[in-house]
Amino acid sequence: MAGRRLTDRSARRAMMCAAAALSMLCLLLGYGCGGSSSGPSESDPGRIAFTSERHGGTSDIYVMSGLGSEPVKLTQTASAESQPAWSSDGTLIAFVSSRDGNAEIYVMNADGSDQVRMTNATAPDGNPAWSPDGTKIAFTSQRDGVSEIYVMDADGTDQLNITQRSSWDSDPSWSPDGARIAFASNRSGNPEIYAMDADGRYPARLTVEPAGDFFPSWSPDGTSIAFCSDRDGQLEVYVMDADGDNVRRLTDTPNPMTSERPTWNPEGGRIAFSTNRDVDWEIYAIDVDGTNEVNLTDMNGYDNYPGWGPGE
Repeated sequence: MAGRRLTDRSARRAMMCAAAALSMLCLLLGYGCGGSSSGPSESDPGRIAFTSERHGGTSDIYVMSGLGSEPVKLTQTASAESQPAWSSDGTLIAFVSSRDGNAEIYVMNADGSDQVRMTNATAPDGNPAWSPDGTKIAFTSQRDGVSEIYVMDADGTDQLNITQRSSWDSDPSWSPDGARIAFASNRSGNPEIYAMDADGRYPARLTVEPAGDFFPSWSPDGTSIAFCSDRDGQLEVYVMDADGDNVRRLTDTPNPMTSERPTWNPEGGRIAFSTNRDVDWEIYAIDVDGTNEVNLTDMNGYDNYPGWGPGE
């Protein structure tokens, strides 16, 4: 799984592909509560939904302030639940749960109420991502034998495979105007970042690296894409222009630890990400120029899969 310590670049790349394709279970041990309220403040710090095992057992979905304070547990089942994603208006959270025996996409209110199953497949579904207007959810599924990207209506109807390839395609992220979807794919032989029209047409390759590139996240203003890559030896967080130019590295994680799964705050000035640099997995935030890095969870245990949404 993506959250395990890796010993070489090829193993890291294989594990990251498997994690994104399976898109469901996080089986690292963790326990804890609370978070840090230190770090830069903004006019609207927003809320970060994340996965945690801080209360023991399997993973659940929590929400905390964008400054790391006041974590609240939203899910209460005995099954693994992860990969929360906010709707743009902050009223709904899509997430992945195996409560019915298979990893499926669910949607709940921002307070954890009214949890509704959206998909019903025999293979794992994961990586949900809301369209900016809240009418669609992109996600990955292996229902056709390989990880591909699907789009469905927000009520779970009209589930369409928009990649339709034999390659691995995963990690969808909508552009803020809803016209394009960034994603990771190995269709050229190596995991790279691509962008395509929201209906799957006109895919364009944005990165060209012998290393693996994963987890794209479009900035709120549409000008940049954050992603993670092992091009410098281990997985780190990078930012590039939306056309693939001007790649710059934000994090500096001690080898062999990793930093991954970037997500932008609503104002576009900071990026949250998960890292195991403190041995256990924590959620950090950093300014887009690489400064003001702070641990938001700062506790023993497993905290991962951050999704940054608007405030209440």
